[in-house]
Amino acid sequence: MTLRKKTLIFIGLTLTALIIVLYFALRYVLVDGFAQVEDQVAQRNVQRVYEAFTTEVDAMARNTGDYAPWNDTYNFIEDKNQQYIDDNMVDSTFANLQLNAVLFFNTAHEIVYNKEFDLQNGIEVPVDETIPAHFAENDQLLQHSETTSVKSGFILFPKNPMLVGSRPIVTNDFEGPIRGTLVMGRFLNDELISQLENRTQFVLNFHRLDEPQTTATFESIIASITEETPILIEPLSSERLAGYMVLPDVYGQPGLLLQVEMPRTVYTQSQTSLKLLIAALLIVGVVFIILTLLMLEKLVLSRLASLHAGVEEIGSSGDFSKRLSFEGSDEIADLADGINTMLQDLQNSLQREKELKREVQQLRIEIDQTKKKKQVNEIVETDFFQDLQAKARAMRNQAKEKTKKTDPDP
Repeated sequence: MTLRKKTLIFIGLTLTALIIVLYFALRYVLVDGFAQVEDQVAQRNVQRVYEAFTTEVDAMARNTGDYAPWNDTYNFIEDKNQQYIDDNMVDSTFANLQLNAVLFFNTAHEIVYNKEFDLQNGIEVPVDETIPAHFAENDQLLQHSETTSVKSGFILFPKNPMLVGSRPIVTNDFEGPIRGTLVMGRFLNDELISQLENRTQFVLNFHRLDEPQTTATFESIIASITEETPILIEPLSSERLAGYMVLPDVYGQPGLLLQVEMPRTVYTQSQTSLKLLIAALLIVGVVFIILTLLMLEKLVLSRLASLHAGVEEIGSSGDFSKRLSFEGSDEIADLADGINTMLQDLQNSLQREKELKREVQQLRIEIDQTKKKKQVNEIVETDFFQDLQAKARAMRNQAKEKTKKTDPDP
């Protein structure tokens, strides 16, 4: 495996491990932190919806405050004059005050006058019998011990829940004795819920807790809502969550389960931030790998390749007088200097080897000549050679004598 591959694999594995560790670390820190923020934001949103709901309830109490402490109303309970009805209980009053029902009770809790109005169609409708029947059985709203007393909330009627306000009928100066009770109400129907949704920008549901199906469906949620935890937040999906709150009715009993659906903006933002951060880490990692490989190629691998090519060239040519040329003062330059030193030593060794070969050859020649001379001397010094030399001299002398005898005198 080449150094390039080893480096790429090592950096890639290191980067992958780093990103995995950072992902889980950031997920724990970032996502969990955002989850807490999401829960806090969701609880504030549910609180906003609850405040919008109570604003509508308070509106019923304010409306009764305009008519219950009034001399005309105070006199009407006694004389039941039609002029009061014609002047004050007209359809425009119901439309302007957003009222569905008005009930006047005397001190005996008997209905003096009541009227129901359809706000959606803008017409008077027959009074729902369950409304008077409810007050006949439940007179808590009709009992006021103080002239300034006010009671408000909602009642679960079979048709729809109704937001109600109740005040004692007294004079303009809030003086008694109390002559009865004025109750005004508005149904919590689709129209009002739609208005609340437009005002809060959330999807709202009001589940009746007097229905077995509701208690069965939301049993665990209802059980989780306590005085210490009045608002419960539960995710519905990766994109939406819901906040729940139990709303007590006017008698203080659990009446409605408020469900507020909202987008998981914080969670989505945390996931987007985490993905962008991981993407940024990947981009930085890829750039880091590329820059590392480029730097490795320029500073190490290309120089090693050049060094390898130079060594191969010297090896193939057999010319050890050549040298590697490398600039710089790093380890590769030191390696090139070491190779050059080795080549110099190798060249010197080869030169010495050649000189030794020449010296050995010369020595062999000298040894051969000495040996031959010695052998000649040994032959010359033998008796046989001496005798042969003597015979040769005698033969040369005889030849000379014969020559002298045959030659005539001059």
